[in-house]
Amino acid sequence: MKIVLRGKAIASLFWLWSLGLLFWLAALIRHVTTELACTNKRMVAKLGFISRRTIELNLKKIKSLQVGQDILGHIFSYDTIMISGAGNP
Repeated sequence: MKIVLRGKAIASLFWLWSLGLLFWLAALIRHVTTELACTNKRMVAKLGFISRRTIELNLKKIKSLQVGQDILGHIFSYDTIMISGAGNP
């Protein structure tokens, strides 16, 4: 059995591949431009490439810490950390 792709099918596959590449590049830029730091006084997160956003949380204000790992996180050795603090966001 031979599979023959016509012009519209090839164009559709190209656009689908391009869209996937675009999402992958956006995730890569988000990963590369994110800075996380934990000092003895506070936790700092700097996010963004063109517009920078900084979040600081004093260690005394931390109320809860959750760590989760799904099956992909187990395979590729990464975790998800959720930190909740008291006070104004």
